[in-house]
Amino acid sequence: MDNKHISYCGYDCSMCPVYIATKNQDYDNLRKILFMSNDKEISFDTYGCFGCCDERSNNIMCTNCYIKTCAKKNKIDSCGKCNEFPCQYLKNNISLKTMETLDNINKNK
Repeated sequence: MDNKHISYCGYDCSMCPVYIATKNQDYDNLRKILFMSNDKEISFDTYGCFGCCDERSNNIMCTNCYIKTCAKKNKIDSCGKCNEFPCQYLKNNISLKTMETLDNINKNK
């Protein structure tokens, strides 16, 4: 599996509408996704997503993400590489599909 666009939690970033809008530089679609009015000025630097593991991603979803904060604190690029995998937070908050992705990463660590 190509992990280039896999987030810390195992979600495939290339399937994320915010990531796709950022990649395509589609301001109108990004506004719709984030429920932002047309009168609010936006930039991809502050509202876009370049993938969870990309330091340019500083939007509100990234800065408030428990999983990203935890992974960075533990100096890992995936929850699947964590010694505590799967933690209770993951068990309670992610889908079975992303848990499968993390499990595959965990098996290959």
